[in-house]
Amino acid sequence: MGSDQIEKALLDHHGLRITPAMSEYIIAKLKSSSGAEVPIIAGDAKTGVPIRAVIPSHTLEAYISPQS
Repeated sequence: MGSDQIEKALLDHHGLRITPAMSEYIIAKLKSSSGAEVPIIAGDAKTGVPIRAVIPSHTLEAYISPQS
């Protein structure tokens, strides 16, 4: 589970750019299992406009699971 995987997945699937600090926050939230959703502060990849998003934790876990 790496922060670069999360950054790439959010960019590819949602058009969001996040900082390395935000990806570490996401990893910590997923490890703590403290909810069904993870709040994220990101930037729109096309415009750079700051965005607050809420993504289901199961969606994020699918992005960082080892590929079979």
